[in-house]
Amino acid sequence: MENLPDSSRMWVATLVTYSPMYVALAGLAYLCKDWRILARASAIITLAPLLMLFFVEETPRWLIQKGRDKEAERAVLAIKRWDGKIPDELRESVHSVVQSESERERERRAAALPRYNSLYIFKSWTLTKYAIVFSVSLFSASFVSYGIAFNMEALAGTVYINVLILGISRYAINIFAVILERASKRVGRRLLHIGAITFIVLVIAAVMVVYISAHDSLDAYSKAMKEGREGEAWVGALYQFNRIAALLGAAMCTEIFVLNAVQPPELFPTPIRSGSNAFIQMFNRLGTILSPLLFKPASNSFAVLNIFLIFALSETIPRLVTTDQE
Repeated sequence: MENLPDSSRMWVATLVTYSPMYVALAGLAYLCKDWRILARASAIITLAPLLMLFFVEETPRWLIQKGRDKEAERAVLAIKRWDGKIPDELRESVHSVVQSESERERERRAAALPRYNSLYIFKSWTLTKYAIVFSVSLFSASFVSYGIAFNMEALAGTVYINVLILGISRYAINIFAVILERASKRVGRRLLHIGAITFIVLVIAAVMVVYISAHDSLDAYSKAMKEGREGEAWVGALYQFNRIAALLGAAMCTEIFVLNAVQPPELFPTPIRSGSNAFIQMFNRLGTILSPLLFKPASNSFAVLNIFLIFALSETIPRLVTTDQE
């Protein structure tokens, strides 16, 4: 995010994202037919961004910390050039700011100030609130998004079509959010965050209500479809509603990911920015790890209890095998 101008961070992070790749991935998976071939094809495609990284400027903050002031100035001017022409006043301002930050960095090192880490977040209640909000937000979004994406077979329709719908919906939501933010000065990132979470909660709640109230009918309809028989029309409508609603809920999570990538760097101070982002992203990974298990316990709620039976067994390594039961 430090490589982007302030006015362009939101729309670049929103439009240049992996949502369109969901559509491409669905088509690529359909052509490959095999997950091994798909993995190789995906690995080859990743060579393109690897080559593009050679044209990305290093972050000015890191260059200043390393004492490379001239390179930091060039990096800042290269980033600002995206906003238009650079007047002489701006060049002088950038030079002054870089020199000031460089002097401050030298003073900090001379004073032997303590190095900050992720734990410094919790020394301020304000920063702690930020960390809690972003962590819960990312965990929830990861759990919902990848929980549905990794269990596409639980939804109606084919996996290819569902992934296609998911990708198109994600990108449409991204474009709508960019237009909304740039068209209205009252729509900020906080409002977009609240709106996205509210939409996800309402949609997933609707899916839960429909599934709980018509559980037996939906299961009977699913079984009839697998056997090639026709089910009741009203149950089929509910079945498709759950499918679209779940996909839209997962698609809206893309906006949560974008906002959680843009907002934390702007709210956390520079010394703890990297540590705070690492702490927040840990919950993103935790949600990703747990999300594939979303439908497994739900399919058989008592099966998960069998795991705990292992704790009722005693250790047998130091014991001799006997014929008598003690």
